[in-house]
Amino acid sequence: MRLTVTAGDRQVDLRIKGNSLKALRRAEKTARRLLAATGPPPPPERPFGFALGSDTERAPTPAVGEEPEDEE
Repeated sequence: MRLTVTAGDRQVDLRIKGNSLKALRRAEKTARRLLAATGPPPPPERPFGFALGSDTERAPTPAVGEEPEDEE
């Protein structure tokens, strides 16, 4: 019998002989101990991004035929 226990990104895959309830419970306890031995799950990744705000907006494009103003 095959038993897979998943906790977040971590996974334990066990194969046991037989199909008795006692063997299944023993395998489940073993899988839980193995997951607990790896420590706490890693913290979730923080999303990265940016937003366009008034301080990052571009200047308007000059109209056709206009020359851009020079800043002094």
